[in-house]
Amino acid sequence: MSNALVPTVPVRVSAAGGGVAASGVPASSIAANGVAIETFIAEELAELKAIRRDLHSHPELSFQERRTAGVVARELAKLGIAHKVGLGADMGAGGSASITDITTDRSGTGIVGYLPASTAEGNKLTAVGLRADMDALPILEATGKEYSSVNPGVMHACGHDGHTTMLIGAARVLSRMHRPRPVTFIFQPAEEGGGGA
Repeated sequence: MSNALVPTVPVRVSAAGGGVAASGVPASSIAANGVAIETFIAEELAELKAIRRDLHSHPELSFQERRTAGVVARELAKLGIAHKVGLGADMGAGGSASITDITTDRSGTGIVGYLPASTAEGNKLTAVGLRADMDALPILEATGKEYSSVNPGVMHACGHDGHTTMLIGAARVLSRMHRPRPVTFIFQPAEEGGGGA
């Protein structure tokens, strides 16, 4: 896991537009080397499915997403994406955290990754921000699936295992493509309890 500082860049969430290429594939989905995004996605699907099932079987409640954060950090590191871990500390009822809290077990489980643009000019532009939530709910899973929760009374019943996996997938695909501007990946803890948002 990297604790390297992620560059501070303003983030604006935006939707990409574009025409349609002669192939019938939207122009915005063609990578710089002529390969369609769909091809990159197809190449990643099997591993992403395994990651999602792993996360589903190991759900963690708000501000307890340590294993999940470890999976995210591992995946970002494999891609060479700069990231910062330990963000979003549970500040409790008092509303503040000390430096001791942030550097101990009470540190946050949030992660922010930063993928620069493909060009120096692009890095001068505002980054696109993509976010996923990571926490699970206090629900007993009784689905009988082979990847059911191994944590009694905790379940990914709201899809955050899928959200986390989709953002890992976006990082994988975008790291292989020409990027006209930087991308910031935000893995948010504690969305269910309201403390992480």
